[in-house]
Amino acid sequence: MITRIKKKLRDSSSSRSSCSTDTTTAAGTCIASKTGDSRKNFPPAENVHVEQEDPLSHPPAVPPTNLRESLFSHVAHDLQLTGEELFQLRRIRATVDAAFDPMFTIDSTGRIVMANDAATAQFGYTYDEFIGSNISIICGGGHRDRHDEYMQRYLKTGVAHIIGKVREVPARRKDGTEFPVSLGVSEMKMQEGEDGESSVTQERYFCAYVRDLTEQKRQEKEILNSKALLQALIDSSFDPMFAINEHSIITVVNQAAVSLFGWTKEEFLGNDISMICGGGHSRRHAGYIQRYLETGQARMIGRRRQVPARRKDGSEFEIDLGIKEVTVGGKKIFTAFARDLTKHLQDQQTMLNQEHFLQDAFFCASKKKELIDDKSDGLLPGEVTPPLTPPPTPLSTGKTFARPSSPLSPPRPMRSPRQRSVSLGKHLVSPNMEDLSI
Repeated sequence: MITRIKKKLRDSSSSRSSCSTDTTTAAGTCIASKTGDSRKNFPPAENVHVEQEDPLSHPPAVPPTNLRESLFSHVAHDLQLTGEELFQLRRIRATVDAAFDPMFTIDSTGRIVMANDAATAQFGYTYDEFIGSNISIICGGGHRDRHDEYMQRYLKTGVAHIIGKVREVPARRKDGTEFPVSLGVSEMKMQEGEDGESSVTQERYFCAYVRDLTEQKRQEKEILNSKALLQALIDSSFDPMFAINEHSIITVVNQAAVSLFGWTKEEFLGNDISMICGGGHSRRHAGYIQRYLETGQARMIGRRRQVPARRKDGSEFEIDLGIKEVTVGGKKIFTAFARDLTKHLQDQQTMLNQEHFLQDAFFCASKKKELIDDKSDGLLPGEVTPPLTPPPTPLSTGKTFARPSSPLSPPRPMRSPRQRSVSLGKHLVSPNMEDLSI
């Protein structure tokens, strides 16, 4: 069906002599005159035999309501299309108009020969305003005045800067507002000949496919703002934070990690987390992750442990490491929270040293006081204090009683240094008179 229409177009173009109306000329469609004579040369009406033909193959008696219907009517009449052929042509046109994105067809001079309904809705021009106008009316960002130059340069050199590609460019509406669009342009060559005949290029047309990027840009901006806010929250943490994927590759890092470990964010991102592992764990870290993914047995996930870490300069230090697992888009992500324990361990050691010092000082002071108290009693350390029993008093007969030969009384219980000092003071201050008489 389409081949037949193209053949009729080729046959019609060979007999093309004039354009029927200015409207069809602006649309890039030159309608050939079939008769070549004026209406006064027609034979009398009574001698003309009128055959019944498909009404769709003739222009309607009532003028069309818009330029598009006018073009369809003239094309159908000029090419003598049957009802089925015209139906196929209208179906193609309806398919183009059903597209959600604007579509244009322009000729080699840059004139618009086709625009769909999405184009009129997006740019604010009517179909009649589009047809025959230069495509530069929708160009924005300073390209409006240079578009014809772009077109002529391509036709002369064949060097394509946008033909056959998709690029983001600014577009301009009828009201003068500009917005970003994704523009794809392809060249369409109308080739004639079929059934083994050689193909000859008649005309060069260009199809432009436009997609409004306003909503996409708004969403991208929101995503960027959300990412910036999230990164700001992460960077506001005083402790280093990391996010790694299932392959141990760092995907997120905060400023505290940069300050603590010495690497830049660019050096962190995309590298293995083992770069900060110390104490021999660097070589075995990949195995830890793989074992967890295969067995599900967590030894570090969901816990906090003290582990050695390594800085960029190679120095190692202790950190408190906590790891959590999250799932995003069906993929596992591990978030690590590290806290430098250097100051904490130093403070802990200082407190321990002070505690030992105080214990030693107290022990030495106690020993020294006991030694002083024992010396004040006239005893050596560990010596038992003898009983203060006065010797026997001689009788008037002059006989002297000897000290009983019974064993000494058991030693008194140990007294505190203070008790011994008080007892000694009493003996010195209040001596027994009988002792003095002896």
